[in-house]
Amino acid sequence: MSMLEQNLERILKVRPVDLGLFVLAMHSLIERSLGEKYGSSGNYDSENSFGKLLKLYIDDYYNSHGRPVYNGAETRNLPNEEFYVYKTLKKLFKSHELSNSVRHNFEVISPEDAQVSVKYFLAFAQAEKWGPLLALEKLKKELENWDSHSSYQSVELTKAIAQIEQLKKENQNLAEKANAYGELQNQLNVLSARESLLKNELEEAEARLSKKDARLDQLRHKSNEQMMSFRKEKEKILEQMKDYEVTRQYLSYLEKVSFYSKTRHDYEASVTKLTSEQNDILEQIKLDKDFLIKGAAGTGKSLVLLKALEKAVNDLKSELTFDESKDSFRLLTYTKSLVKYNQYVTKILGAEVPEGTITTADSFLFSMVKKYFPEKRLSFGWDNSYEEIFVCEGFSEKEVFNECYEFIWANLITNEDYIEKMCDRAGMKFPLKKEERIAIWEAMEKAERALENLNVWPRNFAAKKILELCGNGDSCVEYSFVDEAQDLPPVILALVKKTSKRGVFLAGDSDQSIYRKGFNWNRSGIDIRGRSRILKMNFRNTNQIHAFAESYRSKFKNMDKALEPVAFRPGPPVEISVGKNPDDIMNQMVQQVKMLLNALNYDEENICIIANQKQKLEKLQEMLDKELGVKSHQIDDDFDFAETDGIRLCTMQNCKGLDFPVVLLLADHRIRGAEEKSIFDSETYYEQQYNMVYVCITRAMEMLHIFTAENTEFAPFKDLRKGKQK
Repeated sequence: MSMLEQNLERILKVRPVDLGLFVLAMHSLIERSLGEKYGSSGNYDSENSFGKLLKLYIDDYYNSHGRPVYNGAETRNLPNEEFYVYKTLKKLFKSHELSNSVRHNFEVISPEDAQVSVKYFLAFAQAEKWGPLLALEKLKKELENWDSHSSYQSVELTKAIAQIEQLKKENQNLAEKANAYGELQNQLNVLSARESLLKNELEEAEARLSKKDARLDQLRHKSNEQMMSFRKEKEKILEQMKDYEVTRQYLSYLEKVSFYSKTRHDYEASVTKLTSEQNDILEQIKLDKDFLIKGAAGTGKSLVLLKALEKAVNDLKSELTFDESKDSFRLLTYTKSLVKYNQYVTKILGAEVPEGTITTADSFLFSMVKKYFPEKRLSFGWDNSYEEIFVCEGFSEKEVFNECYEFIWANLITNEDYIEKMCDRAGMKFPLKKEERIAIWEAMEKAERALENLNVWPRNFAAKKILELCGNGDSCVEYSFVDEAQDLPPVILALVKKTSKRGVFLAGDSDQSIYRKGFNWNRSGIDIRGRSRILKMNFRNTNQIHAFAESYRSKFKNMDKALEPVAFRPGPPVEISVGKNPDDIMNQMVQQVKMLLNALNYDEENICIIANQKQKLEKLQEMLDKELGVKSHQIDDDFDFAETDGIRLCTMQNCKGLDFPVVLLLADHRIRGAEEKSIFDSETYYEQQYNMVYVCITRAMEMLHIFTAENTEFAPFKDLRKGKQK
């Protein structure tokens, strides 16, 4: 057995005896390894000494494993695994502080502290290429609590979370105070560094000059005067810092809780391993039958869908050539940003998915229009060329158009359904009597004849026309997968079904429907009888975010009560800050970002700001750059999820299906005129707005902070505050 293996075995023996000594033993081995590597025989207990060695090590790792982004560039790109190690090594100094608390104060270490220390130790072992060793495999078992997704929250962590809640309740502007406290700490550190430099200069002079040299006395006198000046400045700063004792406590508790939360890479790593619940559902998916995966936010519907796609690709490998496989699968979703995110996740999974498989539902429809009606273009709502076409006495042209577009065409409604059976039009803006329906149907038939001669067709009309022309087997793929299916109308789902040879697989949640009334696949021809399964384990959100989101979801009049997920990870409490006006709110958000970056050491890429208007995001982008010198990027069609720099900015509509370690939600005021422009009735409009807010708050993996206006009258935003007060 090598000396390294002996040392690792000794560390393992300490584990059951005392967690504090266990953490100290792991860190001591790291300290010794760094000292041997850089030929240092100094005091590793010294923060300065350890910090210098660690910085050297991290810089060396970055330079040796990263490739310059271009010839001569200092900035480098690291592969995923090396990037994770690099990011974890940068946090290793926290473990040093923890081990010192044991070394000097003999403090008791919590299971969470030990767990995080193991994570850092294993990253160092990976950087040093110590594995594979049996002792390291045993250490990895320390992280099984996360891997098994079991619920666990110690007494220490529960107390810390309660303290954050209490301090936040009793004190205002804690983020701003935390930043001011940080500035004082920086000033103190600068003075300490200047003291150290002055001391070193004096020691060098004493070694160089004779004791009788008059210059030495002058230098000592000058050094003493400067030291006295530094001490007075430090005393003054320390006195000021006493006013920030509450702030220091708040940061300490917040840091303790967030210390245990998973990072972006941890979440992505967990993606490659399904939970037992997810795996059970994946095994139940038979590839020759339609299937529906349901579940509330954070349960992993999209992940199981991607795994089902991977399963289908592997299943047909022996049957299809490479060229054939490229056109045999499609995964459709609603937005381009979600397309890019799903492509990103498939890379993390290492899934061999043919290029072009993942696309938007609209892109799919474009391709079908190009095949059957190449001279036609698509519109996704009213077009000026429709004037004088949708004419019906008693109704405006746009009212008639909306009835056709959003109800009759979208839901594949027949004349019998509409007039004879007087089918339910739930959610539409105004009720219609039978004679009014007859008039609108006649107007629609005239409009359809007129549309034949136009170059621009409404999306749902185009889908209906293609359905009438194409037969089963036309333009077919073997399998179709549809993510966020609740936002697609039955006419699109019917087209997907008709052009799929073997099966259609859906993932959806009616409580996340933000474009349509509910979730309806009945008219599409998709048969999921006996083949619908519900995911109930929320592995994205912490217990605190999950509880807040479920409390908010309980306000929904049409809440899907079959979806009752449970969470397992502890985290910081959800925070809500109230501002007097838009400028005040945005200033608070900038202060929060500053605290997250400087005091809590979050990486920029782990923070996302969500707002209901792009203009608000643009203003925040400008403020972050001007006041903090921090880059930020809007998540749009060109955004690359593999990028690792800059804060993320996202509209409410674009955040569907995405997730971020930290979410700052700007929920100040409604968009003026949005309700009036809606084609749905007031109840449905607000149902969709509540759904959208629910989607936003469930994007946060570990920390959620909501910023709202004290005078907001928008019910979905006001109820966020009510939920917190409970």
